[in-house]
Amino acid sequence: MVQLCDGFHILAQNVRHVLELTRSLMSIGQLDDSRYKVIFSSKSFHITKGNMVIVKGNKVASLYPLLVHKKEHLLIVT
Repeated sequence: MVQLCDGFHILAQNVRHVLELTRSLMSIGQLDDSRYKVIFSSKSFHITKGNMVIVKGNKVASLYPLLVHKKEHLLIVT
């Protein structure tokens, strides 16, 4: 489970640990399988579940970072 800074949680299943990675990655396909909706537009994104917006963010270079509870970035790749 990933706890976002605003208190929302995203449940991640089938997580793999790769020692060489310095950041965590979240699969858009996995979010889709868990019934989240991810929308990208004009260098920004938001993740919703049902009618509730879970998180919003902006594109940084070619990545979409999310600030999570532990002050790390969870990078969403396209």
